Amino acid sequence: MQTFKLVRKVDVSGVSGTGDVAEGVVFHDGQCILSWFGQVHSIVVYPCLADLIKIHGHEGATEVRFDNVPARPVRECDCDACEIIRDAYEVPEEDD
Repeated sequence: MQTFKLVRKVDVSGVSGTGDVAEGVVFHDGQCILSWFGQVHSIVVYPCLADLIKIHGHEGATEVRFDNVPARPVRECDCDACEIIRDAYEVPEEDD
């Protein structure tokens, strides 16, 4: 299980504001739950992180910031957005 924050640089809709606007979880099977901060609370389930980003990413105005590196891989769908999870496992090569 991997926790994250949804961070808005720009509030495109004028509803949620900027900064940390929601928190979420990516489960071992790739499904995500997102819980919104603010005056109107809601919890939404997504089949994968890519779908969450398609809806709430606003073409880069919002980003997912993981709280820590996942303890183990989650199931990845075939979409480009799930590359975020794969990147969390990559260890940069050290210069000799």
